[in-house]
Amino acid sequence: MPAGSNSPKWKVTLFEREPSAQRDAEYERLNRIALGLPQPQLEGYQARSWHRQGLFDPQGKGIYLGTTFTTKGGFNMSISISSRMVLELLAGRITQEQFQNYAFRGDKFFEQQLKAGCTIQTAGLEKGGLDRTTINWFSSLSLTGVRDHSAIQSFRA
Repeated sequence: MPAGSNSPKWKVTLFEREPSAQRDAEYERLNRIALGLPQPQLEGYQARSWHRQGLFDPQGKGIYLGTTFTTKGGFNMSISISSRMVLELLAGRITQEQFQNYAFRGDKFFEQQLKAGCTIQTAGLEKGGLDRTTINWFSSLSLTGVRDHSAIQSFRA
């Protein structure tokens, strides 16, 4: 992390019941262990709150990233949807109506795109979440669509 960053950092504190002659060596070993840990993604109070809410529970309600739309000229469009939300839809934990509400504010987005003649060109997982370094339950499913009229045009000729 950049120097002066406000991102969370590990802090090592050693509490002893009985003073040890090897205190400095033990403290140094603990500091080396802390350096090997991944960078914390939440402050302590945030992690405690998330645990109390059950957000790390595999059976709990997921945390969803927002849906984003990117237009790439013409009819090419890319959308990113929370992969956790897609997984919960496929697992039956949320209904299709809930999915539509969470991802598209109730609009029947895919139905509209299909009626407009759009097809899914590519789909994939993007790195996402708090640290943007791993594909995890915060990542996004990316769909790139294209309006494909070439197949229809061949029937009109």
